[in-house]
Amino acid sequence: MAALKNKLENAFNEDRILMLCIQVLIGFDYRAVFEDAFSRLSPVMQHLMLASLSFLILALTLMLAPLSFNWIAGKGGDPKQLHCYIQKMIEWGLLPFTAAMCLDLTLASSRVLSPTGSWVLGSAMLLFAMFFWYALEYYKRKESQMRPDPMSKEEPIELKDRVKQVLVETRIALPGVQATLGFQFIIVLASGFDALPQSLRILHLASLLCSAVCAVFLIAPAAYHRIVLGGEDTEEFVHFASRMLLIALVPLALALSGDVTVVVWKITRSMPLAISWACATLTVMLGVWFGYMSWRHRRTRSLQLAPHGIDARFDNVQPR
Repeated sequence: MAALKNKLENAFNEDRILMLCIQVLIGFDYRAVFEDAFSRLSPVMQHLMLASLSFLILALTLMLAPLSFNWIAGKGGDPKQLHCYIQKMIEWGLLPFTAAMCLDLTLASSRVLSPTGSWVLGSAMLLFAMFFWYALEYYKRKESQMRPDPMSKEEPIELKDRVKQVLVETRIALPGVQATLGFQFIIVLASGFDALPQSLRILHLASLLCSAVCAVFLIAPAAYHRIVLGGEDTEEFVHFASRMLLIALVPLALALSGDVTVVVWKITRSMPLAISWACATLTVMLGVWFGYMSWRHRRTRSLQLAPHGIDARFDNVQPR
């Protein structure tokens, strides 16, 4: 079990590394549209930034998916399955993050280089990242597949490990909320904020409030652990912390979607398109974090109740 526990902890730490990079670029994209120089960019470059922001939110959704998977689909009790799921989400989440990073690099270099030079630089970074994040890994994976799997034997997770795990999961989500909240505060003081319609300024304030509420939910487990339980590891704390973590994802999705509305309107000046884009963003995040996980939990539970298939429910039926 030690090998699996260490692998799971390493997987969460790798997830945190990606979240730190994603939060910085999301903050850059949110802040960029309120800069005076942004209006002087070509429409192509402005739409590149919008595409980058969409890719980053998709990457963030995938990076946070293991949290809801653990406590909704897995009920916090299947470390082997959780490790495999984190591995898949990191593998898939790197794709939109790579695209977003290269688009932002293209946008930034367009202020220094010619349009052709900025596209060449962005494309070169894309190839560079894809080699070190995918090509090299898939080549090395063939060698590692020949080694024995140390996680073939499943054992229950101890309470102290579950407490540590839920705290690590909270630390994964919190940096993204901190960055979003900080940039939302800064945007209020930007010169471009005054040019927004009153409705969008109110929407931005609502998004800022949602981020603050999310931060309160994510910090609540630490306060509960220290003040109520005196730092003791209990099942009560695991239950409370996991519920706070799941609840916090809802205002986080609302905050990101609200600011997506502002960004899309700043670029396209189309309110219907901005609202549609924000609704699609909200649907994807809540669908991945709650809809899919709930469906997967129900499916797993139904398979456990009927391990021999659909006809198992007729096994106990006596002939007349």
